[in-house]
This record gives sequence, C-alpha cells and structure tokens, in this order.
Amino acid sequence: MEAKVDEPFGQTLAEQLASALEDRMKNPRSMAFARAQQLVESVLGPRTEGAPPLKHIRYQLLTATAGALAEAKRKRESWGVDTVRVVVLIQEFVTSGPSTKKQMANARDLDRFLHRLTHGQTSSIEPGKLVGPLSVSAAPVPGIDLYFGKVIAPVAGPVV
Repeated sequence: MEAKVDEPFGQTLAEQLASALEDRMKNPRSMAFARAQQLVESVLGPRTEGAPPLKHIRYQLLTATAGALAEAKRKRESWGVDTVRVVVLIQEFVTSGPSTKKQMANARDLDRFLHRLTHGQTSSIEPGKLVGPLSVSAAPVPGIDLYFGKVIAPVAGPVV
C-alpha cells in the first residue's frame, strides 16, 4: 500500500538512473544502477508503441510493484498454492478543496505507469476501482494475479 498527500511517487526513472550513476562514480561497488536496470527489465520490459517512455515513469511505483510481486511469489511458494492474488493499493488523502496540481500529477503518473506496465491494456484507474488481473508481460510470474487499486480518503484538515 502506498499513501500520498501532496507528494509525488518519488523520482522519475530518468532522475533515479542519473542519481544511481552518480553514486556508482563515487562508489564503484554501488549496485543502485544495476538494481534500477533489473527492475525495469523484469517488470516493465521494452517500450511498445504509444507507451510512455521510461523518463516519465516514477521509480516508487516500479519498486512498489516489484516488491508486491516478489512477496506474492514468496507467499505462493511457502504456502504451496497454485495462485496468489496481490494488490498494489494507492491511497490518496485529499482535503475538501479542489484537486491540486500535485494530485492531478499523481493521477497522471499512476496512469502512465499502468499503461507502460500493461503495454496499453490498462491506461487508467478510477478511484474506488480495482483493475486486474494485470499481465506483467516483461517477466510474467506464473501463479500470481496482480491487481491495482486506488482509494481516495477525504480528510477534514491538514494532514501531518
């Protein structure tokens, strides 16, 4: 579950990769760049026509998805079952005022990620809805049904 209040889903992949490369130059043993590359290749795969480029994908959405898939795989193996369902749930806290630019940017970033993840099969998600099972065609994980959900939680005052 990922909860947000007026903050983005982390750096874009372009920013994350640049930062990881800087880290690698400072410390040749740093694995941040290789880790980001592995996540992109295993979860997103190559870009298909019409899909958003990596530079627009938020790294936090990628790591949340990869973590959910890894945990689902671990549970499936430890439980000895054929299929496990995993949900990546985005919870957005909003105040009573109109949607902010940050909320709209987060919605756009989530939609971009879903479009890229599913190679265009799912290009948006509505609050209160669950979409899936989604196919992660880059590296399908047998026996894991992946779902995404988005929940909006109204709050009366400022969130601390």
